[in-house]
Amino acid sequence: MNKSWKYILLNILTFGYLGRKVKAKLKANETKNSTLLTSSTCLINTKHVLSAFKKENIASVKASLSSLIVEVKDKNVVDVTSIHKITKRGISINNNTYTIIVGQGASTLAKDLNSQL
Repeated sequence: MNKSWKYILLNILTFGYLGRKVKAKLKANETKNSTLLTSSTCLINTKHVLSAFKKENIASVKASLSSLIVEVKDKNVVDVTSIHKITKRGISINNNTYTIIVGQGASTLAKDLNSQL
C-alpha cells in the first residue's frame, strides 16, 4: 500500500509539472502570434516613394504579401539611388516594374500610395 501511494504521488507531481510547462509554452506562442498579426504598420514614408518614382510617372501600385510592386511609365525617370535609401531589404527591376521588399505593411503602403495618386 505504501508503494502505491508513492507511485501515485510521483505521477501527479511529474505530470503536473509537465502540464504547467506545456501550458506556459502554448500561452507564449499565442502571445507571439497575436503580436505578429496585429503589427501591420509600415515604416516607409509615402512621400519618399513618390519622390523616388516621380508621382506623374507611376502607372500602378500593387502589393503582395511583403513587397510593393510599382509599375512606371518611363524607367529612365526613376531615381534608383533614392529607392535603395528607402529600403535595404531588396529591389527587383523587370522592364518598367519595380518590386521593393518592404516587409509587413506592404498592402497598407500600397493603399496609401494609391490614395495619393
